[in-house]
Amino acid sequence: MSFPGRPPLMQGLPMPYMPMGAPAPPMMPAVMPIQHMVPIQVSSAPSIRAFPKLNPNREQQKQIQGPAVTVFVGNITERAPDTMIRQILAACGHVISWKKVKAFGFCELAGPDAGLRAVRLLHDLMVGEKRLVAKVDAKTKTVLDEYKAERRRRQKGTTSPLQDEPEEEELDEETQALDSVAMERIKQILVEYQEEMDRFELRKEEEVHEKWNRVLADAEVEEEKRDLITREIGKFREIMKVSIKLR
Repeated sequence: MSFPGRPPLMQGLPMPYMPMGAPAPPMMPAVMPIQHMVPIQVSSAPSIRAFPKLNPNREQQKQIQGPAVTVFVGNITERAPDTMIRQILAACGHVISWKKVKAFGFCELAGPDAGLRAVRLLHDLMVGEKRLVAKVDAKTKTVLDEYKAERRRRQKGTTSPLQDEPEEEELDEETQALDSVAMERIKQILVEYQEEMDRFELRKEEEVHEKWNRVLADAEVEEEKRDLITREIGKFREIMKVSIKLR
């Protein structure tokens, strides 16, 4: 009868007691000594690039846009609603304030570019039966002339004093594109408010008709003459309605 072999003895340790017939303990796998630990190089974290602020403060915004410009807008037809005029001005640039007094007003726009665009596009613009007048005073004109001269120097890359001489405004492609977009918006606004301007004339005619009715009621006029005047006023109103539709 054969017995399982005994495990090898380790020096310095007593031999463990094993009963007869017991299975031999599992052999421990040999562990190879670690010759050398190779250090793993960890790359340093990438540097974080600073991004510009999306919302500049007021001082930075002033440097980008330049000073505010006040534009005089005159010869405004009474048919034009004030909201329409304000929207037309907003098509040229950001409107800081707009104050209208009867047939004229003053608009403060954010920056020389918006002011120059308002003068270019709105002066002599047909609104209703009148042409707008858009201009600036002498002090503002000096500021705008200096701004245009500085822009010409930046575009042409020269500081020659000849560039400061008065000359026609040269518009770059970006400015021309912005002017085109603004003018398309202005035309759209005029179309949107055309019906309201037409109704203004009808309201005026109704006011005149009511006024004549009050005058005839208070005056001592014969019944036949009163009816004749009323019919003539009615005919005039119908003619006005047809003329408005044919425009």
